[in-house]
Amino acid sequence: MLTTLYIVLVVLLASLLQTLTGFGYALLATPLLTLVIDTKEVVMFTLVTSTLISVIMICRTAGKARFRQLILPFAASIMGILPGLYVMRVISESLLKGFVGIVLIASSILMTKSSRIKIRRQGLFKAVLGFISGFLTATTGLGGPPMVLCMIALSEDKELVRASLARFFLLSNIVTLSMSYFAQTFHLEYLNFNVLVACLVIFLGYWIGEKLFVRLDFPTLKKFGLSVILFSGLAMFAQFIH
Repeated sequence: MLTTLYIVLVVLLASLLQTLTGFGYALLATPLLTLVIDTKEVVMFTLVTSTLISVIMICRTAGKARFRQLILPFAASIMGILPGLYVMRVISESLLKGFVGIVLIASSILMTKSSRIKIRRQGLFKAVLGFISGFLTATTGLGGPPMVLCMIALSEDKELVRASLARFFLLSNIVTLSMSYFAQTFHLEYLNFNVLVACLVIFLGYWIGEKLFVRLDFPTLKKFGLSVILFSGLAMFAQFIH
């Protein structure tokens, strides 16, 4: 019972962050949930539940995304998922925690510089980040940072960033879960009571986030999100060291 209550609190905070910034659900939830759930199960847990958030946000932001911008990074992400699934099958629990921590810390540092990035070849930029996103989604469930870096570097419009990320994450999660099932890294027993409860809590987190979203400017949202990413990375890496 206490474990379920803890999961409810984590999911509520993570879904609130996701609604406010367009990213951050898995970044916050993953290191906190690994305290009570096996790391590989947490990866699948966040993929399943974050898919629901993406669906909700797509309904809310209809007509506000530029789908053409997502075609290239999405195609590249599929190529990244394939090697990611292999790594997910062979990597140990301890190494996975350390890898996740490093990814989070590196992401927070890179995204602080995203608005200053000068993009000379947009196509290559989106393809590379899409590939990395797919690889990280399959191995850690944390494919968000590369795409957040990409979208923030291309636009400062918070509605456009949030809407575009929601669509990318939905497509990426569906493909990753499908391929993970056939690669036997996703098992149906992961769809348990905690997942059902988390899906219900997500609606509450989304409702609160929408109330706050209109009152906050994009730089504030970005700083808040990056602070959470850095904290999560340090917490995860600390678990790996100990």
